[in-house]
Amino acid sequence: MSDVSYPKSMVTTCYALFGGAVGGLLAYACLTIYDPKSIFDKGLEINLKILSYLLYLSVLTGSFPAICTGLYLSFKKFVINNIASYFKVFIIGTIITAIYMLGYWLWLFLNDLSQAMLLEVIALLMLLVSGLSTVIVGYFVLPKHKEIL
Repeated sequence: MSDVSYPKSMVTTCYALFGGAVGGLLAYACLTIYDPKSIFDKGLEINLKILSYLLYLSVLTGSFPAICTGLYLSFKKFVINNIASYFKVFIIGTIITAIYMLGYWLWLFLNDLSQAMLLEVIALLMLLVSGLSTVIVGYFVLPKHKEIL
């Protein structure tokens, strides 16, 4: 793909805008799957508060890794060629989030050990959610090779 036709700004902007929010929706879905009774026993108002809190938190914490992922993918001019390309996008998003989480974990470890231990407990889920979020946004944003269209 030539330099002129690759949508670098669109890829970076869409990852920045939607990466964290998609991650928040996936985190809410994981909570629903993990304990569906507690989610559905609560009223609609409580569920909307939980969802809005998760979206707010995920946009705050997920925006930086999402922007870095969008910048990396656009810098490398990543194109979806086949199904294996989605796996590569998943790995890229997971690694960038792992680097971000490692820095955040070190900062917490130096300041408050109890918070650092809590992050270890949910780190795997956060990495999976970020990888899935990267794939979902990439499905809509990344250019596809003409053969698979």
